[in-house]
Amino acid sequence: MLKNNSEVVRIVGADVGFGTSIGVVLEYNPLTKKTLWLGKRIISSRARQGSNLTGDILNSLNNTYRVGNIDYTVDEKNNGEGVDDRKEYHFSTIQCVLMQHLLQNLQLKNSDNLKIVSGMPISLFYATNNKRNDETIGRKQENLEKTVVTPLYNAEPIAIKNVSMLAEGVGAYLDFILNDKGEFVSGSEEEVVSIIDIGDGTTDIVTLRDVTVVDFDRTASQNIGVSDVKNEVRKILERDYNVTDETDFRINKMLYNRVYRVSGRDFSQDQIIAILTEAVSNVLVRLTAFVKKTLSRSSDIDRILVVGGGATIYGPEIRALFPQAVDIEEPQLANARGFAKLGLYNYKAENDRSEERFSRN
Repeated sequence: MLKNNSEVVRIVGADVGFGTSIGVVLEYNPLTKKTLWLGKRIISSRARQGSNLTGDILNSLNNTYRVGNIDYTVDEKNNGEGVDDRKEYHFSTIQCVLMQHLLQNLQLKNSDNLKIVSGMPISLFYATNNKRNDETIGRKQENLEKTVVTPLYNAEPIAIKNVSMLAEGVGAYLDFILNDKGEFVSGSEEEVVSIIDIGDGTTDIVTLRDVTVVDFDRTASQNIGVSDVKNEVRKILERDYNVTDETDFRINKMLYNRVYRVSGRDFSQDQIIAILTEAVSNVLVRLTAFVKKTLSRSSDIDRILVVGGGATIYGPEIRALFPQAVDIEEPQLANARGFAKLGLYNYKAENDRSEERFSRN
């Protein structure tokens, strides 16, 4: 692995979500033209003010941060103080803490030559005139780059700079049409593609043609996601089992591991399946209606990609609506991979132009 080389750039695709953060890192050497994919991480996006936890105290020592004179802790075992307004979440201090936490978990350093590409919901990335919303994009970039987040466990804080923004869903599209070297896959540039990105807090649908042209008549964002399933599970647990205020951590165990225990008693698989079936079905009605309305005209669409953390829950049902739907490997990682590929594509293009200018002088 190439290290401590000022010519080497490390490009981070950072998908910091409402409940889960996903990061991928690649390394590119402009001298050798070699690309090396270094790793990926999927971690909790649950943070709260304060440094005392209800979770594992020893592990929490590596999850505490300070902004100004306020301490924050990232801990998957609590529901997080967070931000109730999903729109404001992207401009919050919590977002900055979670970005720092992700970079630390990717084992990056301040000495690395970092380029970071992250995302925003479609509704925030584009303005009402169907153009980039430079105000909200700039607001998120400024928030990430100016908020100093200091780890309280003797780790060096990573200066967050050179952050580029992309609309969520578009990252998954770029993951589909760019290879691991940041090059276009032959023939993909002329296709019409729709991406259904089911995240923890929102579902974004974006339709693109000729790579860069967004079809806004078939592009939309709505607050429906995996967190809604968790809320439905809470309602069922309170209604049928008198369990109140259940945490995301324990619901995730039920949702992804099919394990749940209350008062020393394990729930049977039949009980768990019954709870999840009802919860998923309740949200699926709204999600399906949103998808069908947004993509009511779909005969001219070449491919439909279902991605995001919710794809593991709703993927089969949503793909069944469209014959041109594509099954994506590791759909939860698609946005982060696409962010990184775009960063690589842009960096190589800029570097090639610099080399051309240098050769002329």
